[in-house]
Amino acid sequence: MPGRASLSEIMRLLAALGDPDEALSLSALLSLKKMDTLPVDLLITGLRDAHERVRSGAAFMLGVNRDSDAVDPLIAALQDLDKDVRRKAVWALEEIGDARAAESVNRLLDDQDSDVRVIAARALGQFKVPYVVESLIAALQDKSMRGNATWALGQIGDVRAVSPLLTVLGDSDYWCRQAAAEALGKIGDKQAVEPLVATLHDEYWGVRHAAAEALEKIGTPEALAAVEAWKREQGKK
Repeated sequence: MPGRASLSEIMRLLAALGDPDEALSLSALLSLKKMDTLPVDLLITGLRDAHERVRSGAAFMLGVNRDSDAVDPLIAALQDLDKDVRRKAVWALEEIGDARAAESVNRLLDDQDSDVRVIAARALGQFKVPYVVESLIAALQDKSMRGNATWALGQIGDVRAVSPLLTVLGDSDYWCRQAAAEALGKIGDKQAVEPLVATLHDEYWGVRHAAAEALEKIGTPEALAAVEAWKREQGKK
């Protein structure tokens, strides 16, 4: 449906974005993307609609458009009573990447909905503000948030996260271990070298590879020698 559309048609499509029928939801998304113009002010109005599916759809499309004018209205939407609206609002703010949202998103690490908490943990890495580091370190204690919080700490790159990330490097979840290795490489602190060298022998290839890349980024003689030895060992297999 290219071109202009009526307000009622746009609101109908926004509501359809949250339909449990995936085919209907996808069709609505494609129709919205085909429109020549989808005014941000109209989507912002949708955030205050009486129907939660319209609010959720509006938040999602604001994230797709990545317009900074939507930051404050999306921050307000973080307090919506509907969990799906909060999820979409956090995601949209992450897509926009404006650090003004960091404080409000940080509070959602204590949200009653686990999906909101998980999305919020990742979003904080996009804002790259140091004052959320302690909150993210605390979030590592929550298994559901651990992977995203680990990734976010790597994005921020604060040395306060090194010791907690070394603990995650021994996590039972291989994805968390891989994320920890990647994060430690981004931070680049030398105290991570010995644990990362040990991680070169992890049972999962992705974790081993992440550890090798991290050691190369840290770049100490010990780190580089360990990676070279590991590569030679891999070549023999």
